[in-house]
Amino acid sequence: MNRLIYLVAPAFAFVVQSAAACSGLLAQSQSPATPQLLRSNMSAGATDPATQLQGEWVLTSVAGTAVPDEARATMNVDAGRFSFNLGCNTINVLPEFGPGYVYFGDVITTSMACPPELAKREVQLVEVLARIEAMQVGAGDAVAFYDAANGLAIGARRTEQ
Repeated sequence: MNRLIYLVAPAFAFVVQSAAACSGLLAQSQSPATPQLLRSNMSAGATDPATQLQGEWVLTSVAGTAVPDEARATMNVDAGRFSFNLGCNTINVLPEFGPGYVYFGDVITTSMACPPELAKREVQLVEVLARIEAMQVGAGDAVAFYDAANGLAIGARRTEQ
């Protein structure tokens, strides 16, 4: 389902778009009903991945490319909602977790003018979110999301508290 909705608020415009529509890369075989892979090393007793991931994370890689520390790219997880910021717009998404998969559906993003290189990285992040199928949590301080080809799509480490 491809949809694009603009919600205009004072000083900001918000874009609501299906992550699959942004990338055009989400194949039928990648739907939540037919997952290809699951990597989940959650802490003992943890039943909800979003609860375990609650808090602020620093992105370390996006689409196989390292994110430098000075980029201040973040992922925040609050009440099950994931918010990403690469330095300009905020990209929000609600994940769907199930037995054997994680799926990021509709993406909601602010739509501010960004420098071209930064805007390109934001589009790349939205495309990557559309392909994620699995995650791995390591010792509570690192998380990795994987695409259908088992490649690292997004890597993050917990911020120092």
